[in-house]
Amino acid sequence: MEWAEKAYTAAEGDATRLQWGASYINTMIDLAPEDSARIEKAALKVIGDLNPTPDTFYERNRRSLERIGKKLAAWNKDSRHDDALKRIRARMASVCVKLPASDPARATCTGVLRPAASAKA
Repeated sequence: MEWAEKAYTAAEGDATRLQWGASYINTMIDLAPEDSARIEKAALKVIGDLNPTPDTFYERNRRSLERIGKKLAAWNKDSRHDDALKRIRARMASVCVKLPASDPARATCTGVLRPAASAKA
């Protein structure tokens, strides 16, 4: 996990940093799923680093965010991390509301951390 964190911390460029941030979160969930506080802190940091512009929520970035969303949903499959996931999604919502309501990127933004809801739609 230490190497994944170092790769994320050292990454330069928004898309590269997001990609490594997603990898870091996913690695933590795989190796230390019980460390809810650390996983939440990392997810909040990665989301906090997002630049709320429409370009942020397409292609590589969208795929990275969707990977985070799927991994977080699987991590919370038994609802043991509901509170953490609510705070993570709230942080994402605070980024999404900065996008114009009519921009398709806003819908993408609000959906990336909700794979279960997206799959049902």
